[in-house]
Amino acid sequence: MKEDREGGLWIGSRSGGLSRWRDATIVPLGVREGLIGDFATTVNEDAPGDLWLGTWRGGLYRLHDGVLEAEPSPLPALFFTVRALAFDNQGNAWVGNWEGLYRFDGLGARWVSPSTPVSGAG
Repeated sequence: MKEDREGGLWIGSRSGGLSRWRDATIVPLGVREGLIGDFATTVNEDAPGDLWLGTWRGGLYRLHDGVLEAEPSPLPALFFTVRALAFDNQGNAWVGNWEGLYRFDGLGARWVSPSTPVSGAG
């Protein structure tokens, strides 16, 4: 769950994907809007105000100017379950799942091993 800058509450769910609750109205974003599946696992907002959505076996998405876009996945989306999602001070998205930790830098995703030096996180 994440509150956006306009006071809307974004809720990830197992049966409806992502929904926005604002002014006592829920607006769903699911398969019809471009998600591979309807099971949202995480939601977070980046510094410019785009909403990012992690899914169960559906990859990572970004809601930019009202358009839902799939982000490049390091694995086939069916096998990429997003379990954790955060942003560093350089604007990189960090995604955790059962396979490890990945950094999305706007060009693609890179697996970060436990021995990889990490700068800019925090």
